[in-house]
Amino acid sequence: MTKLFISAFSCKNSGGVTDTVIKTISWEYDGNGYEQYSTNDSAEYGIKSYFTDSTYTQDPYSSATFYLIRKSGYDRAEYGGIFCYKDFNNYYRIVINNYGEYYISERFKSSSTSITTDWTFTSNLIAGYDKVNKIKVERDSNGKFTIYINDSNTYTFTNTDMAAGASGFYTHIDSEDKEQFPAKPNDTRFKITVP
Repeated sequence: MTKLFISAFSCKNSGGVTDTVIKTISWEYDGNGYEQYSTNDSAEYGIKSYFTDSTYTQDPYSSATFYLIRKSGYDRAEYGGIFCYKDFNNYYRIVINNYGEYYISERFKSSSTSITTDWTFTSNLIAGYDKVNKIKVERDSNGKFTIYINDSNTYTFTNTDMAAGASGFYTHIDSEDKEQFPAKPNDTRFKITVP
């Protein structure tokens, strides 16, 4: 079950006018087919938030397609999808940023490992705000994962640590020196389809 967490109070701008509401929307349907995570609350700096739903569980995992939109926020803050999610200590993750870069990692038995060696630029991603990026992750019976970004085969890897689990979403709220709270929220939208 998703919940809406809203903390509201007023801030005064330099002219003494009260006009900014502090608000967090935590994995709520936005009315346009997407789940939304948005905040301009300084208490959220550094937060990493995950969302999974049993609806998106597969055993064995075969594929999931993520649709991701960054509306506002620090342009290098990461957001994306998680797959083969068993629990907080066992899952794969693919994240992107608004510079057209992606990064893939694994968390297995509480230990995190990079699958891509670093952030990787690809022209397959559409950089910028208010752009829909489609990421499809397929797995074959031998543990080979293929990543398609906007329908282009972008990366493959083989890993047999996890072969089943849920798919879901991930977002990171960056630090105080990078986000522009409360004036501009970090606002990201997510949608997923599975077979």
